[in-house]
Amino acid sequence: MNLIESAHQLNPDLNPNTPTVYILRLQSGNLYVGCTQNIFSRLSAHDKGTASRTTRLDRPIVVVWLEKHPSFTSARQRETQIKKWSRAKKEALIDVKVERLRLLSRCQSAHRLREALFQATSLPSDGSFASSQIHHSRSISHAMHSKVDFTRN
Repeated sequence: MNLIESAHQLNPDLNPNTPTVYILRLQSGNLYVGCTQNIFSRLSAHDKGTASRTTRLDRPIVVVWLEKHPSFTSARQRETQIKKWSRAKKEALIDVKVERLRLLSRCQSAHRLREALFQATSLPSDGSFASSQIHHSRSISHAMHSKVDFTRN
């Protein structure tokens, strides 16, 4: 089965001229995240090994996830967001495991908050404590008590 056929299995109503974000599973098992304005043309290029260096060296096996967008700009933003995610989070997206996505997002957000809190509460060697650091620590405190949006990175 080629990539276009696997894309049709995921979305039979796929329109070639719709901005689309996609994830390919490669022969190595790695995931490739991309976006395009013409999904059929791009998948054909991936099949031929002419779309990117990555898919030329590590050939794609199947399209595992697709998402249509109203504009190419929004597709690029989503592609950038997903590329920053961990492999576990991408796999949860592919498997449509919403609860796992939420948990992984909380873990990442909590890790960032702990790092920021540590930096904000570390006193400079001269003993001074800038007002910007006080404001920063209040922002962190507010963020720690607010809900985490799992759709954001």
